[in-house]
Amino acid sequence: MKCPPLWVSVRIEEHERKRFRLWLPLFFLWPLLAVLLLLTLVCTLLADLFALFSGSRPTYTRLIFGVLGLVGETRGTEVFIQDKTHSYRTVAVTVR
Repeated sequence: MKCPPLWVSVRIEEHERKRFRLWLPLFFLWPLLAVLLLLTLVCTLLADLFALFSGSRPTYTRLIFGVLGLVGETRGTEVFIQDKTHSYRTVAVTVR
């Protein structure tokens, strides 16, 4: 499993103006999200246990682990947004 993202960089550029960049640290949120993940994991394990006893296939815990894998794969994602009304303004979001 890859390491989850630590930073999100938001860059705003306008034609003939100075660029503005904002760094948002995500590693401050990871302890809070770890507690929420632990509670969610306990709930999904209980739901899978009830699903197993009812005769259906338990898949909720696999879903949580799949989402965790997806979060780890988001590092390096870049999104560029260009304003329609002002074609010279560009917003770039990078996950690091």
